[in-house]
Amino acid sequence: MGEASREAWKIIEQKRKYWHKALSEDAMWSVLTQSYNIFDWLSTFSDMTLSDTLWSSLISAILLGIPLKEVVPWNLVWDIELPSIEEFLKGVLIKLEKISIEDLAPEFKELLEEIYRALEDIYAEALKSSLLEKGVYGQSRYGFSYYDPIAVREFFRSTLYAFMKKKYDIRSVKVKVEESANTLKIHPELVRTLFDRLSAISVIKEGALTWDYGWWDRSNWGEEGSEGRVKYLNYDLQEQETPYEDLIDYHAGGFWDVAVWDYFYWLEEAPREVHPFRLEDYNIADLIEKVWLNFRSRISTIALALANYQTLMERTKWVESSRLETYALPVSQRMHLERLTESIVKSKEPNIDALKLRLYKSAVLQLFGDITSMHRWGTEMFSTMSEDELKQWWIEKWVKTGLDRDVLETLYTAVKSHISTYSTLRHKERLRFLRRRLLGVK
Repeated sequence: MGEASREAWKIIEQKRKYWHKALSEDAMWSVLTQSYNIFDWLSTFSDMTLSDTLWSSLISAILLGIPLKEVVPWNLVWDIELPSIEEFLKGVLIKLEKISIEDLAPEFKELLEEIYRALEDIYAEALKSSLLEKGVYGQSRYGFSYYDPIAVREFFRSTLYAFMKKKYDIRSVKVKVEESANTLKIHPELVRTLFDRLSAISVIKEGALTWDYGWWDRSNWGEEGSEGRVKYLNYDLQEQETPYEDLIDYHAGGFWDVAVWDYFYWLEEAPREVHPFRLEDYNIADLIEKVWLNFRSRISTIALALANYQTLMERTKWVESSRLETYALPVSQRMHLERLTESIVKSKEPNIDALKLRLYKSAVLQLFGDITSMHRWGTEMFSTMSEDELKQWWIEKWVKTGLDRDVLETLYTAVKSHISTYSTLRHKERLRFLRRRLLGVK
């Protein structure tokens, strides 16, 4: 049996296994049962995770001037609709329509305006003497404002939070953040202060019980003393201890010998009676709860969404499922990339061991995933990088794991055009499948 035949049989076997685990009628009911079994746990876990991410992402709006409605975590909300009879007969089990935060909460825009107004009122003196102005072309003063390149903006509004708030080891997160900052030429001290703030806010969640950001019987009280203290791992991966009164300190405040000049407000003298996050008519915690409730309402739809776009016949017989073709395409593309990688690497290092060869394959597959992924938030930075930036980012990342720079250079040149072609094909085939399924268009 030739290599092509072995790969074909392997793809067929993977299609069959995937169908049994995710797309079959039995799989759908199994996932539905499991969803109910873990409903309470997932509700609590999602509350803690979303609260951490959403409270943290306020930093982009307060310190960097990016409108909060553009910060990606705030827009991971969906509306649920049942299909019509006609759609159901075509295999549509559930309809999930992506909506904006303003669709979810019409009061969102007014709430933000009130928060910014409160910040200006409460921290007026700080605002006059702190922070560079976010540039607006044709309006801002040259030399008194700054402008973000597109890839840098994507890093600040999405990728940074994907790195910091998904469940990665903080040491590997630091490497990812540092590599991105070096490639995009972001000021090192700005990266440091953002990393430290995000690290602290994650620790505060369970280590310093805070109004609107704490869970009874889960979060601990802060360190005892004249004022609260918070311990967290800083950008140097050393334990840092700083004073703590309220979350606003880590969204906007500064600490001597820790915070970076021009990237914080002086909050020490600000009155604490009025809080920008807890106003008389507006409380951003209420909005965060709405985002969480939106997620919670979708837990029971996981099984339907997973097996979506399949008729009863397709969920009963795996050879009938058209969904498997959209699954098989990236699988076959991945196999081709692995085979190409092995050929190139072995021509450079004939005696390479299996572990190191696997690392080279993982490097190529990581690039493949970041460029072609259709559902993963946090990859926006990669799609907006220049060719040189993407290449530099990828090579530096994998050189640090012990891979050879020259081999990586050769690999990138060889596989990048394939990956770009695969990405276009993958998106085209998915759209074609949806048109056939929903509209009957070939």
